[in-house]
Amino acid sequence: MTHTARRKRLARRGTVLIAFLGVACLCISLPALLGPPGAAAQSGPALLIDPDLTEVHTGERFTVSVAARDIVDLMAFQFTVTYDPGMLRFHDAAVGPFLGSTGRRVRPVGPVTRTGLVTFGATSFPGGPGPSGGGTLAYLGFSAESPGDSPLDLDRVLLSDTLNRPITVTAVTGGIVTVSGAPVSWPRIYLPFSQRPQG
Repeated sequence: MTHTARRKRLARRGTVLIAFLGVACLCISLPALLGPPGAAAQSGPALLIDPDLTEVHTGERFTVSVAARDIVDLMAFQFTVTYDPGMLRFHDAAVGPFLGSTGRRVRPVGPVTRTGLVTFGATSFPGGPGPSGGGTLAYLGFSAESPGDSPLDLDRVLLSDTLNRPITVTAVTGGIVTVSGAPVSWPRIYLPFSQRPQG
């Protein structure tokens, strides 16, 4: 074998080795990047506005929910929702069914309002364990005042369990309200009724 042929053969071996090492590194790094199986599903306690997008016309009243996910042994909650007061007007708040779903007595706290924000919460009293899982914590009622897009941002979220320990919330998701102009009301046109002569 000539010197030139030996060099070409060694070069081909080096190329194959580099390609093999590259594939091996990729196989090792992918599991580390993706995390263990089921990691994406284990998101932890979360609060969100439901629905995340609400479309209404000016003058309409509507209701959004504040929902919880992946909660364990809930005793009390409190949150603040901020919005654009030039587009929306807050009307009322009510406790949802989740907090009292295990038979505990529920007492609302608030709402407390200021321009562009509302703070609301509730606590529960002994009578069983606190609820776990997910459900609706509260309902908030608004009306649409002028066209545009208003965020509904969740802030200052506080949760506690029946041992009065804080529950750490790992995700908070707000919503958006899109207000369009009032729907066009077309006038009704009544055509005259004519009766054909008989005979």
